[in-house]
Amino acid sequence: MIKVLLYGSGGRMGQLVAGLICNRESEFRLVRTVDSKGAIELSTDCPTLVIDFSTPSGAQAAYREALARNIPLVSGTTGLADEFMNQLRSNKAIPIFHSSNMSIGVSLFVDLLKQAQALLPEFKIGIHEVHHVNKKDAPSGTAKTIGSELGFGGTISYDRRDQVIGVHEVTFSSPYEAIRLSHESLDRAVYAKGALDISKWLIQRPAGFYGIGDYKNSNGVK
Repeated sequence: MIKVLLYGSGGRMGQLVAGLICNRESEFRLVRTVDSKGAIELSTDCPTLVIDFSTPSGAQAAYREALARNIPLVSGTTGLADEFMNQLRSNKAIPIFHSSNMSIGVSLFVDLLKQAQALLPEFKIGIHEVHHVNKKDAPSGTAKTIGSELGFGGTISYDRRDQVIGVHEVTFSSPYEAIRLSHESLDRAVYAKGALDISKWLIQRPAGFYGIGDYKNSNGVK
């Protein structure tokens, strides 16, 4: 049984994670929540893992609490400062997983983009993303990750429209033709499911920093 301390419980993703935990009660139990209004103790049980979908300052608090309790941390919070990310990467005390996107599909999408880039070395790259109007960061953390993986130094364009969950499109273009590859998230629950699946995996890992590639490769996803 994984006993979860959830940071960002009042947010859109936090609510999805909490709901999915209730649906997987044979595997998980929510014992404590933290949001902008404070902490709520739901059980006297001590947490065995921290899940964080909060804010940059909330992610730092989640990290400090995970360290103090000596338990693993799974974080999907975006917009983290480089200094804090370097702190997470250099951690040797507890298992830490961080990714701007918990979807295996997005990770495979990035793999496809790298293959296309290798086959189209003379083509210029463009990145565009679309999310719902309430998304705070722009461009999205996932778009920035895609850009970093492709060595893209240009401007990532974005749009905030209605209740779009998330679309990322990459265009490879030459003066003669253009190829567009895209990934669309159809249900936010994919990220909550990913966070819980990753939690089950992380709790068995030794101390260190992990990303979506580590999780994907260890499960034989190529």
